[in-house]
Amino acid sequence: MRRDRKPGRAIYRTMRDHPGVPTPSISIGPAAQLEELVREWLFLHVESGGLARRIALRREAAATRPTGEDPRVVQAEIDQLAEDKASGLIGRSEWLRMRKRLVSRLRAAEAAAGNAAPGGPLAGVDVDVRARWALPEDDGGYTVDRKRAILAGVFDRVEITRATRGGPGLDPSRVTPIWVD
Repeated sequence: MRRDRKPGRAIYRTMRDHPGVPTPSISIGPAAQLEELVREWLFLHVESGGLARRIALRREAAATRPTGEDPRVVQAEIDQLAEDKASGLIGRSEWLRMRKRLVSRLRAAEAAAGNAAPGGPLAGVDVDVRARWALPEDDGGYTVDRKRAILAGVFDRVEITRATRGGPGLDPSRVTPIWVD
């Protein structure tokens, strides 16, 4: 999805693949309310201990089944796939299918390489995440890159369904978090 500005408010909008002309397919807004909903899911996940359990499971899995793959090689394959999609060599459905497999391989390779261990993107994330999220970087808050890494470490994606009713404000029933395995 991309963030667009509609007159008076920001929204998120998907774009369909049509040769030469992107056509909006699904939009949701206001963007600020959607972002707040996703942040709240993150905070509750961390505060409930769900993130700590998830990290422990990743470490255990990495210790019992190392893949031996180099994460940089798998990331290069993902980058090449994105270039192929952008240049029109492959379609959206093929890109989604292939990307899902590559992302799974990347996570396994990163876990095996120790990126899920201390020093990885989720290291140091604990119950103070809510407070640190809002702090300026100079006062111990997370950088934008760190926030993105934390979100990517927790959410595989956030699915948005088509609207069944109109009206102002965000309809949370259209939003489903898909957690990283």
